[in-house]
Amino acid sequence: MSLIELSWVLQTCFDVSRAQLVGVLKKILGASNFKIEHGLLVAAATKLYNAGSSDFDDCLIARISEGVGCEKIMTFDRNAAKIAGMILIT
Repeated sequence: MSLIELSWVLQTCFDVSRAQLVGVLKKILGASNFKIEHGLLVAAATKLYNAGSSDFDDCLIARISEGVGCEKIMTFDRNAAKIAGMILIT
């Protein structure tokens, strides 16, 4: 989950925009000197994040959970439940 930490630091400490973060993530995914666990799922999460209003961490959690076979992904976050495909716990 280092990419989640990276996204948080870039957005919180360096005021990086959504578009800039997507660019950074795409560069990391395309770099031959990085080995990204679940690279295809990270790419799918990046695409979902770019297209919506969810946080990157929610998108990544949703895509990796789906990718490893989770049938239901529960959340307390209303925005994540709408955009990232999670089920809202009420």
